[in-house]
Amino acid sequence: MRHDNVLKTIRRFIAHPPINTSLYCSGKVAGYALWVWYLISLVFRAGEFSNDYLITSISLTIFVGGLILVLLALVSLGRSTRIGLPVETTRLRTGGVYQLSRNPMYVAFTMFSVAAVVYLREPVSILLAVYSTTVHHFIILGEEEFLRRRFGGAYLDYTRRVRRYL
Repeated sequence: MRHDNVLKTIRRFIAHPPINTSLYCSGKVAGYALWVWYLISLVFRAGEFSNDYLITSISLTIFVGGLILVLLALVSLGRSTRIGLPVETTRLRTGGVYQLSRNPMYVAFTMFSVAAVVYLREPVSILLAVYSTTVHHFIILGEEEFLRRRFGGAYLDYTRRVRRYL
């Protein structure tokens, strides 16, 4: 019985992607790969004392800022958090950090990518960051269309008050 509850929770959390599934998944994987590369590089270089202290500090500040933004967004969304578009009835969330940005999680994801590029300074890291950020933008456009259809005027009013990013 417990197994069924876990599956229901997973199915509720992972919903339908707002854009082509292959594009959606490849963009997510590109971003996750970049962030993992960054974090692993930080760990393996942690004992090195070099003249890159400023670069490391800048990248960590950006990354931690993004982490705080993600946590605030998760708190604001609560049980409404989804990967993709929800199929069940939901309510429009406009409180908390969503008063500052309509997409604080995607702003945070971009911050993670920028932190990685600043620290890694590798051409591949730039490509991964640009690709994942571009895909995230298309995901946002798909989500906005979904929200316009689902919430109509309430969502349009929200878009007039709050910017897409910052």
